[in-house]
Amino acid sequence: MTNKIKLIVVLFCYLSFLSFGLYALDPGDEVPGRLVVNFDSGVIDLPVGETTVSVDSNSVQDQETLDSLISIGADSLEKLFKLAFLGEASPPVPELSQYFIVYFKEEMDLDDAISSLDPLDETVTVEKDYVMIAYDHSQ
Repeated sequence: MTNKIKLIVVLFCYLSFLSFGLYALDPGDEVPGRLVVNFDSGVIDLPVGETTVSVDSNSVQDQETLDSLISIGADSLEKLFKLAFLGEASPPVPELSQYFIVYFKEEMDLDDAISSLDPLDETVTVEKDYVMIAYDHSQ
């Protein structure tokens, strides 16, 4: 690469990082009927090539987890990081392949839904899903 192209790439990266600092993302409103859950490996059976599964005994391999998902009215699970596959990270990074968005009835209180899933041995983390909003720090 010529020095001119390198300089253009460096300037572009610098300006991108500078503008990102001015327009950061903050959590906005909680999304009703959605949680982000990191399950232990092997709890969710996701067929190869699929990113969404129904909540049933074919896709949820642990009965206690299945019962808790049914109790909050969960109807589907969607893989959050669609291109992350179990055990493919090199060098080792946090496992992203087991993060799912759990969709359930919107009438269910988010804190109650978290309380149903959080104490399970098969859930690593359970968090609310948020609408991200951009705002201008300079104002």
